Amino acid sequence: MAAFKYMSMLRSTDLSPPHQAEVSSLSNIHFRFSEKRRPDDYAVWVAEKLSWPVPRELVIKAPQVVSEWDTDSTAQGVAFRMLEGLNVRNSRTILMAKKEKFHGLMGTQQWETEPWYGTQYRVERLDDAFVLEVRRSLLRVWGASNILLSQAEGANTIDVFHLPRPNEFIPERLDVDKREVTQVCLSSVFVAERLFLKRK
Repeated sequence: MAAFKYMSMLRSTDLSPPHQAEVSSLSNIHFRFSEKRRPDDYAVWVAEKLSWPVPRELVIKAPQVVSEWDTDSTAQGVAFRMLEGLNVRNSRTILMAKKEKFHGLMGTQQWETEPWYGTQYRVERLDDAFVLEVRRSLLRVWGASNILLSQAEGANTIDVFHLPRPNEFIPERLDVDKREVTQVCLSSVFVAERLFLKRK
């Protein structure tokens, strides 16, 4: 229920383009300072990414960097359409646990076995009462006539769900000023030495 309420909260916002810019900035920083990988792993990774529908000059960067939204809001519109599709009718929830945990929660039940690894599983439809609860509050607040069925999700009623404030700690200047040190102050060396000895 909380997952659907969170998506309802997102649908009630503009998806905050400044947040998208923050994510883009952080991914660029991560890409710029990423650590070297083993050559064989890296070659396989690049070979896989060559099939991506991106310009050849972005084959290495595109899978790792989130782009900022375009100025005409096309990407934002695509994001909203995707968000509308993330509703209770289109959802699948996967719950994994050890057999004893399931039996403790749900009692002994009939299980199917998948053919390759012999893993036991069950497939159940979401309870109708749960689906109605997820949809109900938005219908009550906005009125059924204004809502497409695909958008009929319950409004967010969990007050702590909100988009975060702007992150003021994202670095903007990443250059390092390299300076030659010609003279070391003996007093600072002495202080550092005393601190080191104190910790020991």
